[in-house]
Amino acid sequence: GNSEHPLGKAITDHAEGLRREQGWQEVTDFISVTGQGVKAIVNDKQIIVGNEMMMSGSNIRFPTSILSYMTEAQKMGHTAILVSIDSELAGVISVSDPVKPEAHDVIALLDKMNIKSLMITGDNHETAKTIAREVGIDHVVAEASPEKKADKIKELQ
Repeated sequence: GNSEHPLGKAITDHAEGLRREQGWQEVTDFISVTGQGVKAIVNDKQIIVGNEMMMSGSNIRFPTSILSYMTEAQKMGHTAILVSIDSELAGVISVSDPVKPEAHDVIALLDKMNIKSLMITGDNHETAKTIAREVGIDHVVAEASPEKKADKIKELQ
């Protein structure tokens, strides 16, 4: 039950504290879709954990109330992650990665030195805009895959 992805790690670490029994259930058919989420079979049930794109690609429907909850979470700078069990939406996990208190001052200092800052992130547009505003970054590239991030950096060099 460990993921290299920081969101995956945050979720599994939190889940560890919620478990009553020791050990994880056996996981089979694990698939990770970069920039979208993961799916696997656990206890003969198909579990999908990911973003809207991941759920849509698996034909999982969710009510507009869930979409508005996700939008609210994103406006607060949180990442909303959907969970489905056997093709039914089971819940939403809201994860936040608080901005370091000194981030705004560092960006302001770089700006004074005529060094422009750009945010390139895999986060959705709403979350990215919120965080960028918080730290004082004007230019944001959101929903970027690792390849898109690398391409953007090459383009800027």
